[in-house]
Amino acid sequence: MTDAPLKIGITCYPTAGGSGIVATELGKELARRGHSVHFITHAVPVRLREFEERIAFHPVEAENYPLFNHQPYALNLAAKMSEVIERESLDIMHVHYALPHAVSAYLAREIVRPRSVKVVTTLHGTDITLVGLQPSFFSVTKFSIEQSDGVTAVSDWLRDQTRSIFNVTSPIEVIHNFVDPERFRPAADQRRRRCYAEPDELVFMHASNFRAVKNAHRVVEVFHAVAAQVGARLLMVGEGPDVAPARELARELGIAAFAFDHKRYSNRAAHEAEVIATLENHAPDFVILAGYMRLLSSDFVARFRHRITNIHPSLLPSFPGVDAQRQAVEYGVKMAGCTVHLVDESLDGGPIIAQRAVPVLDGDTPEELASRILGKEHGAYVEALRKLCGGYRVEGRRVIFD
Repeated sequence: MTDAPLKIGITCYPTAGGSGIVATELGKELARRGHSVHFITHAVPVRLREFEERIAFHPVEAENYPLFNHQPYALNLAAKMSEVIERESLDIMHVHYALPHAVSAYLAREIVRPRSVKVVTTLHGTDITLVGLQPSFFSVTKFSIEQSDGVTAVSDWLRDQTRSIFNVTSPIEVIHNFVDPERFRPAADQRRRRCYAEPDELVFMHASNFRAVKNAHRVVEVFHAVAAQVGARLLMVGEGPDVAPARELARELGIAAFAFDHKRYSNRAAHEAEVIATLENHAPDFVILAGYMRLLSSDFVARFRHRITNIHPSLLPSFPGVDAQRQAVEYGVKMAGCTVHLVDESLDGGPIIAQRAVPVLDGDTPEELASRILGKEHGAYVEALRKLCGGYRVEGRRVIFD
């Protein structure tokens, strides 16, 4: 790599999967080393929680058109890549996952000719061993790898599989996945751990994007066998299509998980009574609301005073209630965001724990603003709960941390 700062575009899946996390951490480290990094994805990557110097995010907007049965995301992505390459004078497009990202990067490189931009493709696993093997994708996967200016793989095994499956003869450099031991190491402060388990309990954690290949159901089954012999807690972190099946399996195996459909109850009081009884039986330190679009009764709030948290997509006290993003756009504010707060009897009016700001751009639609705010919500909620786990007290409208 040249000593001069580079302008680098990065495209990845922005969810909690390993490829997106590696891509985001790589981009952040490149920015710290003086390079300009431009993330080009359909949503803010989950690890891009805070403002980072020399990092920009360019959302890919998928257009609906009546003739398309499915949104042509690969074309939308190629168009956005070519736009950013030209506007920001990118030197490199680094794409994680062959499909569709490497294909989109190839199209973008062709669109911007004669401008020169190098395409580097990083292979992570299932793009080769599952998706790429499907007959409808085989030839385009092979083509996208061969047309890349540089290809890396995260293991010797994946490099060898790629060469064997696709008969690729061009060089594939192995760069193993990495971890920062200064950040990810056992913590001396055990307060956060106590939020999840007793001191004598083991903690098992599964973090993924909950696709079928991640075998979340096997994790639950193995944990069930372990928990029969030793005290343990299972933490499953992430999002994806197999979250609900994993939760249902946990319930079938007797691992605590509960669902209360309010439609099955004769009235609100009956619904809340069962929820309260279940919560009190488990003596939670916190009751964490996320997308719980129902007002809690004063009795519910009183039972868990200053222990119920919620998140709202505005900088409270501005724009409480529904359609906060639309309210912000129509009012013409220049800054929006999200607020994590303790829940009281009012509507979105409890003491504030944490806030994240998001600029409102000229021409923003409520949907575009909502997407950018959502990218901040996960980090804000994690930060708020981390602070609460360290101890706090409430004085009037102020939450004061120990």
